[in-house]
Amino acid sequence: MKQLTKHYGPMQITSLRALFAWPLIVCWLITTNRVQHLLNSRWSLHLLRAVLGIVMLSAFVYAIQPCRSPMLTLSFLLRRFLSLLCQCGF
Repeated sequence: MKQLTKHYGPMQITSLRALFAWPLIVCWLITTNRVQHLLNSRWSLHLLRAVLGIVMLSAFVYAIQPCRSPMLTLSFLLRRFLSLLCQCGF
């Protein structure tokens, strides 16, 4: 994965991960006789989840794009995450 980041963007790498994971999931469903669960699921909710995932990933990549240093980005995100946890009462 790290070698792919030199040549491809975050959205393309995520798409490749999903593309290679999908056949494994389908094979697992077939071997455990759970294909019917896939066919009976709520496709509208799956599509909504996929769209929300793409939007969140795009927003995250856009937000950290101005940061040049990975350590600066990680420290910034860690501070925001910890302050959010403190506000929630954890």
